[in-house]
Amino acid sequence: MKTVLLTGVGGPAGRALAAQLRPFAFADDPVFTIGADMRELASSDARLVLRIPPATSSEYLATLHHLLEYYEVDLLIPTVSEELPIVAVAAPLLAGVRPSIPGHPGAALPPEPPRRSVVIASAAAVALASDKLLTMQTLRRAGVGVPDFADAGEFHTAASALRVLGGPLVLKPRISRGARGVSVVRHASDPWPASGALIQRFAPGTEYCVQIHRPVGADDGAVVVLRKTALSGGTIGNAVSCVVDEGAVDVGDIAWAAVTALGVTGPADVDVRRDDTGLPVVLEVNARFGAQSAAAPAVLSSVLRAHGMP
Repeated sequence: MKTVLLTGVGGPAGRALAAQLRPFAFADDPVFTIGADMRELASSDARLVLRIPPATSSEYLATLHHLLEYYEVDLLIPTVSEELPIVAVAAPLLAGVRPSIPGHPGAALPPEPPRRSVVIASAAAVALASDKLLTMQTLRRAGVGVPDFADAGEFHTAASALRVLGGPLVLKPRISRGARGVSVVRHASDPWPASGALIQRFAPGTEYCVQIHRPVGADDGAVVVLRKTALSGGTIGNAVSCVVDEGAVDVGDIAWAAVTALGVTGPADVDVRRDDTGLPVVLEVNARFGAQSAAAPAVLSSVLRAHGMP
């Protein structure tokens, strides 16, 4: 039996993964899913649910490490945006890799394999994907299509931004989760932040969330293009519903190019939209499973295979 620890099991991405993992509990080589969340949950598809401090707590990393060791976890899948930079930096510790200290007697011993796998990209890649302005700058330098954008701090008012970039504009925090804090700026009198925000020229076409698994050191993996059929905010926001769009090959290609340019490996959730010419542009990249992963089960299957699980 293999044991998977899934963080954020009460959130959209965690719930979607727990539901997909549930049937594996009854497979010939069963998978026992442990869910971790900072909230008390009334129900879950995970076989066991544990409380864990939020990623902002000084106790978060020590608690997560303790749970991994105590329950002899084989695979850790983090799903909460705020914890990704911490997990990426601490991945060797969480995986149980013994550090090699030059000159220490233990350095002469043969290396031991990690006790478990951690499904996370490198710390550098996670940092680039976590900051939406850095994401846009990196993709533009790599030649990956993005909407016109700028640091909101370059402008003092909505009027000045609209005058330079045109409109409408999408205003979003540089570091945020989902659609939190996202708004559309259409008028010169609209509120304007002092700093810490990204502005993008609004792309009016169809919006997609591309579910990806990009394995380490391999060009194969999984790419599933999902077309968003309804958004929580009408013209912007989280996907309320989506469908697989096998015909949007260009959308899948640009999403794969985006994660490659950022160096993201493992699962990724890439938001793409068509601009006013019909060309796809990348809006943002999440270096984790997305909330709509249940509509793309091939991605989880690819991740499990990459880590030696059914």
